[in-house]
Amino acid sequence: MKGKTTPLLANCPDKHQFRTIHGAVFRNYADLLDGLKRMDDATFRAHVNEGKNDFKNWVLHVYSDEKLAKDFEARPTRLTMAQNTARRLKALALEHG
Repeated sequence: MKGKTTPLLANCPDKHQFRTIHGAVFRNYADLLDGLKRMDDATFRAHVNEGKNDFKNWVLHVYSDEKLAKDFEARPTRLTMAQNTARRLKALALEHG
């Protein structure tokens, strides 16, 4: 699935939507940011733990966003991932005017 399948500010195709264990659906980075802010810690830990980082994998494989994926590797907490996502969205909005 590697490769630029979705422009960074666009909704991803339905088949690549991220679904949390509790049913929240993320179609784009704005959804991801909102979801990270709202989800409880247990949901976050189900997706990000010592054995995996589902959010990093999603941005890397669906959006080919190596920058955000790398940011998600360093101290992956719900708060830091939300902050990284907010910064990335702001930078992309400025780039794409």
